Amino acid sequence: MSRPKGLPKTGGRQTGTPNKRTVVERAKLAESGLLPLDYLLTVMRDDEAEQPIRLDAAKAAAPYVHARLQSIEIDAGLLPEINVKVDVLVLARQIAVSLMLGDQRLLGSG
Repeated sequence: MSRPKGLPKTGGRQTGTPNKRTVVERAKLAESGLLPLDYLLTVMRDDEAEQPIRLDAAKAAAPYVHARLQSIEIDAGLLPEINVKVDVLVLARQIAVSLMLGDQRLLGSG
């Protein structure tokens, strides 16, 4: 008998839980010694290795350590139009006071 529509799924494996085969394979790899990613990271961090070798190791290890960012497209037609009115005199006064008080945040240097 199938689950009625709209009723949430219950039971089963939690998301991200490895299956038995994956657990066994990872354990065998860990027992065998240094893993490839660990080796690449060791080479990358070796101060005595030549710079090009360290750079190649970093390039090879990066996809396994850092997620690749993807660009997304935003349809600006869906966003509301924003109108901002700035009183130049008020803004100038705020900047002057901030500078007198030593606050550099308005100028982007802090």
